[in-house]
Amino acid sequence: MRHRRVARLLLVLQGVAVAVPVPSLADWNFSGSNTVRVDSYRIRGDERHSPYGQEGTFITNDIDLSLSGDLAPGQTLKFDFAGTVTDSPYRSDHTGLVPEAMRLSYDNATAGLPFRVDLGDQNVQFSELTLNRTLKAARLTVRPNSGSDGRSYWASTVIGSDGQQWRDFDPEENLYYGLSVGMQDQRLGTYSFNLVHHSESGLEGLPSLSQWAASLTGQRQFDIAGQDLNVRGELAYLHGDSAATRHLSAGERPDSGYGVYVQIDGRSQSRPVDYRLRYDRYSDGLGPGGSSALAGSEALLLEGGWRSERDVELRGRLQRSRTELGSANPITTDSAAVSLSGPLIPGDRQKVRGRLDLSRQQRESADDSVSVLAQTAQGSLIITHGARHQ
Repeated sequence: MRHRRVARLLLVLQGVAVAVPVPSLADWNFSGSNTVRVDSYRIRGDERHSPYGQEGTFITNDIDLSLSGDLAPGQTLKFDFAGTVTDSPYRSDHTGLVPEAMRLSYDNATAGLPFRVDLGDQNVQFSELTLNRTLKAARLTVRPNSGSDGRSYWASTVIGSDGQQWRDFDPEENLYYGLSVGMQDQRLGTYSFNLVHHSESGLEGLPSLSQWAASLTGQRQFDIAGQDLNVRGELAYLHGDSAATRHLSAGERPDSGYGVYVQIDGRSQSRPVDYRLRYDRYSDGLGPGGSSALAGSEALLLEGGWRSERDVELRGRLQRSRTELGSANPITTDSAAVSLSGPLIPGDRQKVRGRLDLSRQQRESADDSVSVLAQTAQGSLIITHGARHQ
C-alpha cells in the first residue's frame, strides 16, 4: 500500500513537471555556504559548578542557501534558507535539521493585476503604530494600475506569527492578521490605512490578549522658504486588550486607546544644516502588540546638525518625555546632548580625527520620590596610519 502511494505521488510530480515549463538553469542564480564545526566538552571536578551542562562531542553544520531566477519575463521567484544540522544542545534545542529562517517570494509584474506573494520569515511594516514586526507569515500584495503617471496604489494582506521557531511552530500563540491599503503620488505624497488584529495566548500568569488596531498615515514633502521639508505622521486607535495593561485586573484595564505622532525632517537648501522635530502622544490603553509605542507617554524631540566645508560636524539634541501619565505619579525626563567631531590636522582630514560628546539627563517624578541627574563627557581620537602600518 505504501509503495502504491509513493508511485502515485511520483506520477503527480511528473505531471506537474510536464505541465509547468521549467526555465533554463542559465536563468537562475544559486549561492550557498556551509560551515562545519566540531565541539568537544569534558568536565573534571564537580559537575554542578561547570558552565557546560552536557559532556560529549557534537557536530554542527550551518547552512545558508539562496536561489533566484525568472520563470518568465516579469515573473521572479526567490528562495532563501538558513539553518543547521546539529546534535549539539549548545546550538539548538532540537537535533537533526533545524530550519531557522526560510522565505519564498514570487513577483508577477505582467499579470492583469500585478501581485507579489511572500511566504516565510519576513519583516512586515504596515506602520509604526499598528504592525512593524518580523513574522513567519504569508503575505499577498497587489498593485493595481493607477492609470496616472507618478501615482501608484497598493493593497497588502498578511497572516503570521511572531516569536516562533519552525520546529515547534504554533501560530495561535502569537497571531497577527491585517490589511494595509495606500496610495503614493509624486505631488500629493503617500497615505495609507492599516487594520491589524493581534491575539496572544496567556502566559506566565497573564491573561490572553485580543485587540484590533487601526491607523491612518500620511507623508508629504514640501519646499518652503529655502527649506526641504518631509512631514509624516500617524493617528491610531486600538480597541480591545492593551499589551501594556494586561497585567492589571479586568476592572482596571482600559478597553481602548489612541496614539499620534508628527515628525518634520528638514534640510536647508543654502546651508549645511539639517534638523528634526517630533511629537508623540500615546494613551494608557494604546499598547498594540505589533508596535513598540510606549503606552501612557508623551515626548517632544528637537535635534539638528551642521557640517562645515572643512568636515567639522556639530550636532545637538533636546528631548522632554513624560511616562506613566495614567498614574498619580508621572515621571518627567529632560535630556540634552551635543557632539563635536572633525579633523585635528588641517592638511590631512583623515589622519587624526577627534570627537567630543557631552550629555545631561534629569529624571524626576511628580512627588519627588524619583530624582536622578546623570552627566557624561566622552572624548576620542581616531588615528589613521599609512598602509605599511596597518
